Amino acid sequence: MPKETKENLEKSFEKLEKINEELSSKDINVDEALKKFKEGASLIKECKEKLDKAENEFKEIKKELEVEDEDIEF
Repeated sequence: MPKETKENLEKSFEKLEKINEELSSKDINVDEALKKFKEGASLIKECKEKLDKAENEFKEIKKELEVEDEDIEF
């Protein structure tokens, strides 16, 4: 996974943790809670897309390595 993606994921996870703490607060009003919930849902979607992309890249690399191994004759 590229360093940029990793840093973006880490920042997104940190934001999600903060949102979770804010939503767990008893002092948050309904409008603010809804806003934070939407923001969290958007972050989760972005993280999932980044993780799916990274997973596909790993699978492609693995597939390439397997093909290279099949091409090697002993």
